[in-house]
Amino acid sequence: MYTSGTTGPPKAVECTHENWTLSAIDFQKRMQFTHEDTLLTALPLFHANAQVYSTLGAAAAGANVVIYPKFSSSNWWDWCRKHDVTEFNAMGSMLKVLDNKPAESSDSDNPVERVFSAGTPAELIEPFEDRFSLQVVEGYSLTEDTMLVLNPVDKSKRRIGSVGLPPAEKRIQIVDKDGNPVPQGTRGEIVMDCPAIMKGYYRQPEKTAEAIQDGWFHTGDYGRIDEDGFVYFLDRKKDIVRRGGENISSFEVEGVIKALDAVDEVAVVPTPDEYYTEVVTALVKVKDGYEITETDVINQCEQHLSHFKIPRYVSFVRLFPYTPTGKIQKQQLREKEREDDITHWDRKN
Repeated sequence: MYTSGTTGPPKAVECTHENWTLSAIDFQKRMQFTHEDTLLTALPLFHANAQVYSTLGAAAAGANVVIYPKFSSSNWWDWCRKHDVTEFNAMGSMLKVLDNKPAESSDSDNPVERVFSAGTPAELIEPFEDRFSLQVVEGYSLTEDTMLVLNPVDKSKRRIGSVGLPPAEKRIQIVDKDGNPVPQGTRGEIVMDCPAIMKGYYRQPEKTAEAIQDGWFHTGDYGRIDEDGFVYFLDRKKDIVRRGGENISSFEVEGVIKALDAVDEVAVVPTPDEYYTEVVTALVKVKDGYEITETDVINQCEQHLSHFKIPRYVSFVRLFPYTPTGKIQKQQLREKEREDDITHWDRKN
Protein backbone atom coordinates (compact mmCIF):
# COMPACT_ATOMS: atom_id res chain seq x y z
CA MET A 1 0.00 0.00 0.00
CA TYR A 2 1.34 3.41 -0.96
CA THR A 3 1.82 6.34 1.40
CA SER A 4 -0.13 9.53 0.66
CA GLY A 5 2.87 11.38 -0.70
CA THR A 6 1.95 14.77 0.78
CA THR A 7 5.55 15.72 1.62
CA GLY A 8 7.44 13.63 -0.97
CA PRO A 9 7.08 10.83 -3.51
CA PRO A 10 4.80 8.01 -2.28
CA LYS A 11 6.58 4.94 -0.92
CA ALA A 12 5.29 1.38 -1.28
CA VAL A 13 4.70 -0.04 2.20
CA GLU A 14 4.90 -3.81 2.70
CA CYS A 15 2.07 -4.72 5.08
CA THR A 16 1.10 -8.11 6.50
CA HIS A 17 -2.25 -9.72 7.15
CA GLU A 18 -1.38 -9.54 10.85
CA ASN A 19 -0.85 -5.75 10.60
CA TRP A 20 -4.30 -5.31 9.09
CA THR A 21 -6.09 -7.78 11.36
CA LEU A 22 -4.69 -6.44 14.62
CA SER A 23 -5.42 -2.85 13.58
CA ALA A 24 -8.99 -3.58 12.45
CA ILE A 25 -9.91 -5.47 15.61
CA ASP A 26 -8.35 -2.81 17.82
CA PHE A 27 -10.27 -0.06 15.99
CA GLN A 28 -13.56 -1.95 16.29
CA LYS A 29 -13.12 -2.56 20.01
CA ARG A 30 -12.13 0.98 20.91
CA MET A 31 -14.79 2.61 18.72
CA GLN A 32 -17.28 0.23 20.37
CA PHE A 33 -19.38 -0.67 17.35
CA THR A 34 -21.03 -4.08 17.05
CA HIS A 35 -22.85 -6.31 14.57
CA GLU A 36 -25.86 -4.01 14.90
CA ASP A 37 -23.98 -1.03 13.42
CA THR A 38 -23.58 0.20 9.86
CA LEU A 39 -20.39 1.96 8.76
CA LEU A 40 -20.05 4.31 5.79
CA THR A 41 -16.96 5.28 3.81
CA ALA A 42 -16.33 7.21 0.60
CA LEU A 43 -12.55 7.08 0.90
CA PRO A 44 -10.54 5.04 -1.64
CA LEU A 45 -9.94 1.39 -0.82
CA PHE A 46 -6.27 1.73 -1.76
CA HIS A 47 -5.92 3.85 1.41
CA ALA A 48 -5.57 2.35 4.89
CA ASN A 49 -8.52 4.27 6.34
CA ALA A 50 -11.20 2.69 4.15
CA GLN A 51 -9.53 -0.71 3.88
CA VAL A 52 -8.44 -1.29 7.47
CA TYR A 53 -10.85 0.70 9.63
CA SER A 54 -14.12 0.78 7.67
CA THR A 55 -14.06 -2.48 5.72
CA LEU A 56 -12.07 -4.80 7.99
CA GLY A 57 -13.31 -2.98 11.08
CA ALA A 58 -16.87 -3.80 10.05
CA ALA A 59 -15.84 -7.39 9.36
CA ALA A 60 -14.32 -7.65 12.84
CA ALA A 61 -17.69 -6.74 14.36
CA GLY A 62 -19.90 -8.55 11.87
CA ALA A 63 -21.31 -5.11 11.01
CA ASN A 64 -22.49 -3.70 7.69
CA VAL A 65 -20.31 -1.37 5.64
CA VAL A 66 -21.60 0.93 2.90
CA ILE A 67 -19.04 2.04 0.30
CA TYR A 68 -19.59 4.98 -2.04
CA PRO A 69 -17.12 5.72 -4.86
CA LYS A 70 -16.44 9.29 -3.77
CA PHE A 71 -17.32 11.86 -1.16
CA SER A 72 -20.30 14.14 -1.80
CA SER A 73 -21.15 16.80 0.78
CA SER A 74 -24.56 17.41 -0.81
CA ASN A 75 -25.54 13.72 -0.55
CA TRP A 76 -23.72 12.71 2.61
CA TRP A 77 -26.47 13.01 5.22
CA ASP A 78 -29.07 11.55 2.83
CA TRP A 79 -26.82 8.51 2.42
CA CYS A 80 -26.51 8.23 6.19
CA ARG A 81 -30.30 8.31 6.60
CA LYS A 82 -30.92 5.94 3.68
CA HIS A 83 -28.60 3.24 5.06
CA ASP A 84 -29.15 3.96 8.76
CA VAL A 85 -25.42 4.68 9.17
CA THR A 86 -24.22 4.77 12.78
CA GLU A 87 -20.49 5.40 12.17
CA PHE A 88 -18.41 6.87 9.38
CA ASN A 89 -14.74 7.60 8.88
CA ALA A 90 -13.46 10.88 7.51
CA MET A 91 -10.43 13.00 6.99
CA GLY A 92 -10.46 16.42 8.67
CA SER A 93 -11.02 18.15 5.33
CA MET A 94 -14.30 16.25 4.86
CA LEU A 95 -15.72 17.51 8.15
CA LYS A 96 -14.76 21.06 7.21
CA VAL A 97 -16.62 20.73 3.92
CA LEU A 98 -19.71 19.37 5.68
CA ASP A 99 -19.56 22.14 8.26
CA ASN A 100 -19.26 24.80 5.55
CA LYS A 101 -22.64 23.81 4.11
CA PRO A 102 -25.48 26.19 5.04
CA ALA A 103 -27.20 25.18 8.26
CA GLU A 104 -30.48 23.28 7.92
CA SER A 105 -33.14 22.37 10.47
CA SER A 106 -32.54 18.68 9.65
CA ASP A 107 -28.80 18.76 10.47
CA SER A 108 -29.20 16.87 13.74
CA ASP A 109 -31.78 14.50 12.25
CA ASN A 110 -29.42 11.69 11.31
CA PRO A 111 -28.64 8.21 12.72
CA VAL A 112 -24.87 8.74 13.06
CA GLU A 113 -23.50 8.22 16.56
CA ARG A 114 -19.74 8.48 16.04
CA VAL A 115 -17.27 9.74 13.47
CA PHE A 116 -13.62 8.73 13.35
CA SER A 117 -11.59 11.53 11.83
CA ALA A 118 -7.88 12.21 11.45
CA GLY A 119 -6.63 15.76 11.09
CA THR A 120 -9.73 17.53 12.36
CA PRO A 121 -9.04 21.08 13.61
CA ALA A 122 -9.57 21.07 17.38
CA GLU A 123 -11.81 24.14 17.25
CA LEU A 124 -14.19 22.37 14.84
CA ILE A 125 -14.89 19.24 16.91
CA GLU A 126 -17.42 20.44 19.50
CA PRO A 127 -19.38 22.78 17.15
CA PHE A 128 -19.60 19.92 14.63
CA GLU A 129 -20.82 17.54 17.34
CA ASP A 130 -23.47 20.00 18.52
CA ARG A 131 -24.70 20.78 15.03
CA PHE A 132 -25.02 17.18 13.81
CA SER A 133 -25.77 15.49 17.17
CA LEU A 134 -22.92 12.97 17.14
CA GLN A 135 -19.43 12.40 18.53
CA VAL A 136 -16.12 13.01 16.76
CA VAL A 137 -13.28 10.69 17.77
CA GLU A 138 -9.86 12.00 16.76
CA GLY A 139 -6.96 9.67 16.06
CA TYR A 140 -3.57 9.26 14.41
CA SER A 141 -1.89 6.54 12.39
CA LEU A 142 0.29 6.01 9.34
CA THR A 143 0.31 3.53 6.48
CA GLU A 144 3.51 2.13 8.02
CA ASP A 145 1.79 1.51 11.39
CA THR A 146 -1.99 1.25 11.20
CA MET A 147 -2.69 0.55 14.88
CA LEU A 148 -4.34 3.81 15.91
CA VAL A 149 -3.58 6.30 18.60
CA LEU A 150 -7.17 7.19 19.50
CA ASN A 151 -9.03 9.50 21.84
CA PRO A 152 -11.37 7.72 24.29
CA VAL A 153 -15.00 7.49 23.18
CA ASP A 154 -15.94 8.50 26.72
CA LYS A 155 -16.20 12.29 26.37
CA SER A 156 -15.30 12.79 30.02
CA LYS A 157 -11.93 11.12 29.41
CA ARG A 158 -10.97 12.49 26.00
CA ARG A 159 -8.62 15.40 25.46
CA ILE A 160 -9.55 17.62 22.50
CA GLY A 161 -6.46 18.87 20.73
CA SER A 162 -4.59 15.62 21.25
CA VAL A 163 -4.74 12.60 18.94
CA GLY A 164 -5.42 10.38 21.93
CA LEU A 165 -3.86 7.39 23.65
CA PRO A 166 -2.05 4.37 22.20
CA PRO A 167 -3.47 0.86 22.69
CA ALA A 168 -1.83 -1.47 25.20
CA GLU A 169 0.13 -3.20 22.42
CA LYS A 170 1.81 0.00 21.22
CA ARG A 171 4.73 1.85 22.80
CA ILE A 172 5.34 5.49 21.89
CA GLN A 173 8.30 7.71 22.68
CA ILE A 174 9.27 11.25 21.80
CA VAL A 175 12.94 11.48 20.83
CA ASP A 176 15.49 14.13 19.85
CA LYS A 177 17.50 14.23 16.61
CA ASP A 178 19.92 11.64 18.02
CA GLY A 179 17.13 9.22 18.94
CA ASN A 180 17.27 9.86 22.67
CA PRO A 181 14.01 10.18 24.67
CA VAL A 182 13.18 13.77 25.63
CA PRO A 183 11.57 14.96 28.89
CA GLN A 184 7.80 14.73 29.26
CA GLY A 185 5.96 17.45 27.37
CA THR A 186 8.98 18.30 25.21
CA ARG A 187 8.73 18.49 21.43
CA GLY A 188 10.48 15.79 19.44
CA GLU A 189 9.95 13.08 16.84
CA ILE A 190 7.22 10.49 17.44
CA VAL A 191 8.59 6.91 17.35
CA MET A 192 6.53 3.75 17.75
CA ASP A 193 6.93 0.07 18.51
CA CYS A 194 3.99 -2.31 18.04
CA PRO A 195 2.96 -5.54 16.26
CA ALA A 196 1.37 -3.63 13.35
CA ILE A 197 4.55 -1.98 12.03
CA MET A 198 5.24 -2.61 8.35
CA LYS A 199 7.77 -5.14 7.07
CA GLY A 200 9.51 -2.35 5.20
CA TYR A 201 9.44 -0.20 2.07
CA TYR A 202 9.28 -2.30 -1.09
CA ARG A 203 12.71 -2.51 -2.75
CA GLN A 204 13.99 0.41 -0.66
CA PRO A 205 16.22 -1.17 2.02
CA GLU A 206 17.97 2.14 2.75
CA LYS A 207 14.64 3.89 3.42
CA THR A 208 13.54 0.95 5.58
CA ALA A 209 16.72 1.05 7.66
CA GLU A 210 16.30 4.79 8.08
CA ALA A 211 12.69 4.43 9.25
CA ILE A 212 13.01 1.37 11.53
CA GLN A 213 15.85 1.59 14.04
CA ASP A 214 16.25 -0.96 16.85
CA GLY A 215 12.61 -1.98 16.36
CA TRP A 216 11.30 1.59 16.63
CA PHE A 217 9.51 3.13 13.66
CA HIS A 218 10.46 6.77 13.17
CA THR A 219 7.34 8.53 11.94
CA GLY A 220 8.92 11.72 10.63
CA ASP A 221 6.33 13.62 12.67
CA TYR A 222 6.93 16.00 15.54
CA GLY A 223 4.83 15.60 18.66
CA ARG A 224 4.76 15.59 22.43
CA ILE A 225 3.22 13.47 25.21
CA ASP A 226 1.56 14.99 28.29
CA GLU A 227 1.58 13.79 31.88
CA ASP A 228 -1.37 11.44 31.28
CA GLY A 229 0.06 9.81 28.18
CA PHE A 230 -2.00 11.71 25.60
CA VAL A 231 -0.14 12.22 22.33
CA TYR A 232 -0.15 15.54 20.47
CA PHE A 233 0.73 15.85 16.79
CA LEU A 234 2.65 19.08 16.16
CA ASP A 235 4.10 18.99 12.65
CA ARG A 236 5.77 16.92 9.97
CA LYS A 237 9.58 17.05 10.02
CA LYS A 238 9.71 17.61 6.29
CA ASP A 239 6.94 20.23 6.33
CA ILE A 240 9.15 23.14 7.31
CA VAL A 241 10.62 26.26 5.77
CA ARG A 242 14.36 26.72 6.35
CA ARG A 243 14.75 30.50 6.41
CA GLY A 244 18.40 31.23 6.98
CA GLY A 245 19.32 29.39 10.15
CA GLU A 246 15.71 29.07 11.38
CA ASN A 247 13.38 26.10 10.88
CA ILE A 248 9.81 27.39 10.59
CA SER A 249 6.86 25.04 11.12
CA SER A 250 4.38 25.26 8.25
CA PHE A 251 1.77 23.78 10.60
CA GLU A 252 2.19 26.64 13.08
CA VAL A 253 1.87 29.40 10.46
CA GLU A 254 -1.09 27.67 8.84
CA GLY A 255 -2.87 27.44 12.20
CA VAL A 256 -2.55 31.19 12.75
CA ILE A 257 -3.92 32.02 9.30
CA LYS A 258 -6.74 29.45 9.57
CA ALA A 259 -8.00 31.32 12.65
CA LEU A 260 -9.29 34.05 10.34
CA ASP A 261 -13.03 33.58 9.75
CA ALA A 262 -12.66 34.18 6.01
CA VAL A 263 -10.05 31.45 5.47
CA ASP A 264 -11.17 28.04 4.23
CA GLU A 265 -7.79 26.35 3.73
CA VAL A 266 -4.15 27.40 3.71
CA ALA A 267 -0.86 25.83 2.66
CA VAL A 268 2.47 27.27 3.76
CA VAL A 269 5.40 26.32 1.53
CA PRO A 270 9.00 27.46 1.00
CA THR A 271 9.95 29.75 -1.88
CA PRO A 272 13.61 29.93 -2.96
CA ASP A 273 15.41 33.10 -1.91
CA GLU A 274 18.90 34.35 -2.79
CA TYR A 275 19.65 35.67 0.69
CA TYR A 276 17.75 33.34 3.09
CA THR A 277 17.75 30.22 0.82
CA GLU A 278 14.01 29.87 1.56
CA VAL A 279 11.26 32.24 2.68
CA VAL A 280 7.68 31.62 3.79
CA THR A 281 4.86 31.69 1.25
CA ALA A 282 1.20 31.39 2.30
CA LEU A 283 -1.27 30.06 -0.26
CA VAL A 284 -4.78 30.87 0.94
CA LYS A 285 -8.20 29.67 -0.16
CA VAL A 286 -11.02 32.00 0.92
CA LYS A 287 -14.49 30.79 1.93
CA ASP A 288 -17.32 31.47 -0.48
CA GLY A 289 -19.00 34.79 0.25
CA TYR A 290 -16.04 36.20 2.20
CA GLU A 291 -13.45 38.80 1.26
CA ILE A 292 -9.94 39.17 2.61
CA THR A 293 -6.74 40.93 1.54
CA GLU A 294 -3.09 39.98 1.68
CA THR A 295 -2.60 42.66 4.31
CA ASP A 296 -5.25 41.03 6.50
CA VAL A 297 -3.24 37.80 6.40
CA ILE A 298 -0.01 39.58 7.31
CA ASN A 299 -1.66 41.53 10.14
CA GLN A 300 -2.95 38.29 11.62
CA CYS A 301 0.51 36.75 11.47
CA GLU A 302 2.16 39.81 13.00
CA GLN A 303 -0.12 39.51 16.04
CA HIS A 304 0.67 35.85 16.72
CA LEU A 305 4.05 34.95 15.20
CA SER A 306 7.69 35.88 15.61
CA HIS A 307 8.90 38.26 12.92
CA PHE A 308 10.96 35.68 11.01
CA LYS A 309 7.91 33.37 10.69
CA ILE A 310 5.69 35.97 8.98
CA PRO A 311 5.11 35.07 5.29
CA ARG A 312 7.10 37.05 2.76
CA TYR A 313 4.63 36.13 0.02
CA VAL A 314 0.85 35.64 -0.02
CA SER A 315 -1.31 34.32 -2.85
CA PHE A 316 -5.00 33.50 -3.02
CA VAL A 317 -5.92 30.26 -4.78
CA ARG A 318 -9.25 28.96 -6.01
CA LEU A 319 -8.38 25.29 -5.56
CA PHE A 320 -5.55 23.22 -4.12
CA PRO A 321 -4.23 19.97 -5.57
CA TYR A 322 -5.38 17.14 -3.32
CA THR A 323 -4.44 13.53 -2.70
CA PRO A 324 -7.28 10.99 -3.11
CA THR A 325 -7.88 11.22 0.66
CA GLY A 326 -8.37 14.98 0.59
CA LYS A 327 -4.96 16.10 1.84
CA ILE A 328 -3.31 19.11 0.21
CA GLN A 329 -0.56 17.89 -2.10
CA LYS A 330 2.29 19.89 -0.56
CA GLN A 331 5.01 18.26 -2.66
CA GLN A 332 3.38 19.51 -5.86
CA LEU A 333 3.11 23.02 -4.43
CA ARG A 334 6.79 23.01 -3.40
CA GLU A 335 7.85 21.95 -6.87
CA LYS A 336 5.81 24.74 -8.41
CA GLU A 337 7.50 27.28 -6.12
CA ARG A 338 10.82 26.41 -7.75
CA GLU A 339 9.59 27.62 -11.13
CA ASP A 340 11.16 30.86 -12.35
CA ASP A 341 7.96 32.53 -13.56
CA ILE A 342 5.87 32.19 -10.40
CA THR A 343 4.64 35.47 -8.91
CA HIS A 344 3.10 36.30 -5.51
CA TRP A 345 2.06 39.39 -3.60
CA ASP A 346 5.19 40.51 -1.76
CA ARG A 347 4.78 42.22 1.62
CA LYS A 348 8.12 44.02 1.10
CA ASN A 349 6.91 45.85 -2.02
